[in-house]
Amino acid sequence: MSQDPLKASEIDKLLLQYRSEADENNLMIGIRTDRCSEFRNGNASIAFHILMHSDFIICIVAPNPVAAATTEMEAVAKSAGEMLTNVTKLIHDIQPSLVVFGQSVWASDGGEWYTIDNMAEYWAGINEWAVQNDFVVFMTEAIDNPWKKWTTDASHEGWWHLRLNNETLLVEGYVQKIDGMIF
Repeated sequence: MSQDPLKASEIDKLLLQYRSEADENNLMIGIRTDRCSEFRNGNASIAFHILMHSDFIICIVAPNPVAAATTEMEAVAKSAGEMLTNVTKLIHDIQPSLVVFGQSVWASDGGEWYTIDNMAEYWAGINEWAVQNDFVVFMTEAIDNPWKKWTTDASHEGWWHLRLNNETLLVEGYVQKIDGMIF
């Protein structure tokens, strides 16, 4: 959702604009947002209309990196999964047939708790939670995004990083962070 109500209403207009075309082509239409918890008051806002005009929603959950200092990564991942469970209940109170997907991430660098080990443990933990709860969760990035310089961790959210040739600057492959394997 948007803090700007006009932006939310623009999303609703776009969904309506493409709804019939999606139906004609047997396609699903939906949104991706990090504000799924705002649907709690959906009946009183534009959120209700967005949910009613969507077939699916991708809810982004961002686990608390500070929690990694005081608890195991498995518990951090379980907490993120519980956030998805709670958000799904909120959404299904408004639109029971809506398909809800999760999206999450853990950076491997850019902060005290952002390490390769914590990233690997978080990914394993959220995967275990998703399997146990029959819930589809997308991990945000496959490859680091060094151009995301607005935060220190955003550029390090990938499972792999690019291996560049220093002379030609061409990509030679992708290096898996946890074990250094090159693909």
